[in-house]
Amino acid sequence: MMELWNEFDRLVVFDTETTGIEFGTDRIIEIGAAALENGEEQGSFNALIRLPAGQTLPPFITQLTGITDEQLRDEGGGRPHGSGGVLPPAGRRGAAAAGGLQRPV
Repeated sequence: MMELWNEFDRLVVFDTETTGIEFGTDRIIEIGAAALENGEEQGSFNALIRLPAGQTLPPFITQLTGITDEQLRDEGGGRPHGSGGVLPPAGRRGAAAAGGLQRPV
């Protein structure tokens, strides 16, 4: 990661939790992001996302993540449609990273 600081002034790192790994059927249930400048966290975001009505979490996912159906129901938001200004833009020399991949933004 230190090599990235030679290329970019700011990094935004994303992480998700899902109901599984099947693209067509599984859902994102949590998304988090952290903005870093010079190796220091400058802002962060975390949100739970409700499942569609009638769907529940597989027991394995609750065991793995610690996220429960009750948490999603009580604390989860609807399906997100973009960052909505959650984190400041990465800027001219910024990069976004997710799942070990990075791309300039």
